[in-house]
Amino acid sequence: MSKLNKKIAILLLGIACCTSLSSCYTAKKTQAAKLVTSTKEVLVKEISQITEIQSVKDQQLTDENIDTTINNRIIAKLNKYNAYAGYVQSKTSLTDTLLSNSRNFRKNYKAVVLPAMAEMDSFVNKSPVRMAKYRMIKDGIAQSKKRLYEMAAFFGPGKYDIPEEKTEMANTLFVPVIDSLINFANIYSSIDQTGTLVVNGYADGMNIDNTSPLYNLLLTALKKTAAGKEELNQQLSQLRADAIAVLMEKLVTKKKDQFISWGTFNINLFENGQGETLPAKTIKDYTVDDERRRVVLIYWSVLPKD
Repeated sequence: MSKLNKKIAILLLGIACCTSLSSCYTAKKTQAAKLVTSTKEVLVKEISQITEIQSVKDQQLTDENIDTTINNRIIAKLNKYNAYAGYVQSKTSLTDTLLSNSRNFRKNYKAVVLPAMAEMDSFVNKSPVRMAKYRMIKDGIAQSKKRLYEMAAFFGPGKYDIPEEKTEMANTLFVPVIDSLINFANIYSSIDQTGTLVVNGYADGMNIDNTSPLYNLLLTALKKTAAGKEELNQQLSQLRADAIAVLMEKLVTKKKDQFISWGTFNINLFENGQGETLPAKTIKDYTVDDERRRVVLIYWSVLPKD
């Protein structure tokens, strides 16, 4: 073969390689563009769901059907979902920008585009699982309601423990709360769950006799030698919340076999003393010694573990 023919052959080979390389990157750009489009569509749907959940949650908080503890747990969950969506959105935007310039796309394909596409692909493929979790959260919030129990039958003025002879009555009173939690958890048993039970205890505004055993008991719990009325009633309300929480925990354990997914079900219990805070904003005629202030409020929620 002459030198001229060799040069022509090399030139033709180079042209063929360039054409093949160009065609290859065209296909890669097409694939990336399709993935960007599908990821954007999924992001719109998921962000819309998260926004809707936030709106429902805020209304339920305003209506006192969820308390601050559950509200904060839902916020933490939604923040996690929002953060992930924001992360994927940034990868999508970066890929979209690189697609607008073929040279930059080729230059950054291995180091930037491929990892971003892997993130987007995973996000899109796992969207049905997240959407199921969004439905679960929204349904749970919609079913949330304040459960107020007037405890005058158990907690007289200055009392905080349930008398032994009233235990059966108390069990009957609180079993429906546990049953409603179990029913909801079982509906979504295919999703790994974390349950939350919140018991908020309250006290009236009466003074506590500083010569009484209760006064000394409350000081011991507070680790103080003296305390004012509000602080003492705060501790008294905490003891009431603790007493009901112990009962609720026993009821959950007793009914564990009714949970479809008890083996993977986690439950967190929160006992909060609310002191002399008025239990219901809608009641305007509370008195200082009002037995309607000797109450507990109980809330529950079941959220996805992740």
